[in-house]
Amino acid sequence: LNKRLEVLTLLRQMYPREAAGSTDLVGTCILLGQYEQAVAAGREAIRVNPRFAPSYTFLVGALVRLNRFAEARELLAQAFQQKLDNTYFHAHLYEMAFIDNDAAGMQQQLDWTRGKLDEYRAFGWQASGAAYGGQWRKAREFSHQAIGLAARGDTQEVAAQYATEQALRGAVFGACRQASVDAAQGLKLTRGRTSLPRAALALALCGEAKQAKPLVDELSKRYPEDTIVNTIWLPTIRAAIDLQHGAAAQAIEQLQISSRYEAAAEFWPQYLRGQAYLQLKQNAEAATEFQKILDRRGYAPLSVLYPLAQLGLARATTLSGDTGQSRKAYENLLAAWQAADADLPLLRVARQEFAK
Repeated sequence: LNKRLEVLTLLRQMYPREAAGSTDLVGTCILLGQYEQAVAAGREAIRVNPRFAPSYTFLVGALVRLNRFAEARELLAQAFQQKLDNTYFHAHLYEMAFIDNDAAGMQQQLDWTRGKLDEYRAFGWQASGAAYGGQWRKAREFSHQAIGLAARGDTQEVAAQYATEQALRGAVFGACRQASVDAAQGLKLTRGRTSLPRAALALALCGEAKQAKPLVDELSKRYPEDTIVNTIWLPTIRAAIDLQHGAAAQAIEQLQISSRYEAAAEFWPQYLRGQAYLQLKQNAEAATEFQKILDRRGYAPLSVLYPLAQLGLARATTLSGDTGQSRKAYENLLAAWQAADADLPLLRVARQEFAK
């Protein structure tokens, strides 16, 4: 991706009136987590061609990742005025409505998807949102619907992503038996750069190193030059394995390579680094990592790791003696999980810790 970024930057300089090249540059910047650069390139792409929908898609995505939600909404309004529309516009509107707890706004985006070929995406959004709220059963139901719809057509890779993302949610919720089933389902659908790393990470988080390591080897062999695989996913998976073995310092070392690109890593390096620091009783460092997640909601607006970062922050600040900050973090978590499954193990643990 870095080589691609260099080439696209050069092409934009040589052919400044070509919107497609600028749009490709924006997309590559986003993949690398370089959102400020993506915004600059995106605005230039729209200036060159204000009727090219992909430019709006990528620029809105970059603005959301930077927590610049008002600008993202304004840009989408401009796109709609140009009679442009696509599912990604509505995905971002759903994310922003979710952040604002705007039920009507979310429903509006779900309604828009009805009857469309990629209606499965709406079920994917709802699966993530349910998991965010600690509603594990609902998340499973929505995920099952998303997988079923996506698997019917030529979108097997998307179905595999939904299955392995559900495996990851199961892993962090401690539902490891089901996480293994979901990971296997995703890999049966297709084994690629989307499903393999997510399945491997889910298994690693569940302490299934013997199952995760062959997937790590497969990823390394199949994608030896893939920037995202080698600088985000593989170090993160190896760090998760180290954590399960009690090797927290080694996990932190593994994650050093991810720091350059962790803005694009869906919070996983920050979250695992925070867990590793907790293991090492380095509470201030742990709190810093969890706070990174909480300060950057836009990186992954529907991620279950966002409320779990509140739990991590609560534990870190409890251990460091900051009872005020700890209490606030527990309250934020319990507010996010006010409609969570009553028998969710993490919810019971959080309530017990908060009551002490």
